[in-house]
Amino acid sequence: GNSSSPGKASEASEAGEAIAKLQALGYIGAGEATRASAAVLAAGGPDATRTASSWNNEGIILRGERRETAARAAFEKAIELEPNLASALWNLSDLLFAAGEVGLSDELLARALASGLPDGTKLVLGRAIARERAGERASSLALLDRALAHAPGEAELWLFRGRYRVQSGDCGNAVLDLARAAELAPGESDIFATAALAHLCAGDRPGAISALRRALELAPG
Repeated sequence: GNSSSPGKASEASEAGEAIAKLQALGYIGAGEATRASAAVLAAGGPDATRTASSWNNEGIILRGERRETAARAAFEKAIELEPNLASALWNLSDLLFAAGEVGLSDELLARALASGLPDGTKLVLGRAIARERAGERASSLALLDRALAHAPGEAELWLFRGRYRVQSGDCGNAVLDLARAAELAPGESDIFATAALAHLCAGDRPGAISALRRALELAPG
């Protein structure tokens, strides 16, 4: 039919509204929205013409309908087409986490973090903290290891791994983690306060005093 027909205009409007809703919910980013909109309008064409965002959006809909197996396949197709599509990596990670596939879920979350997932560091830390509080410190550390392998520039990840290493008695490595955190965020008093604990854990009293002095300089109150 004619591309300028009222029917096509209506389809375009509905597609735009659907994409806007997904974007507002945080499922797709601004750059992905353009690709997704084109894919929605092309729905019904051969799968070979579909974009990663199109598959990702289908997975969201399928999961909302509790069709987890089909949703997983759609997310996997999205990632196959675009391995660094952060939203698809997160969506599949979240689905697998709910299904109890923790290892693969963690790896996908770490990849999503490295690919620019909004609030990715907070999502990683949320999982890590919950596990540590549940007495699963080894699993928490394993998640932080994965995350740091993909996102070594995140100071908070170094801070929390150092903190949990202190609690595990891995004092020397904790000192190294907190030193790296301090390089990345030299104005954060919490890092130096935690570093003092790591130095004490390692038997380094002068190092602990130095770290505490720096923490107090940054946060006199």
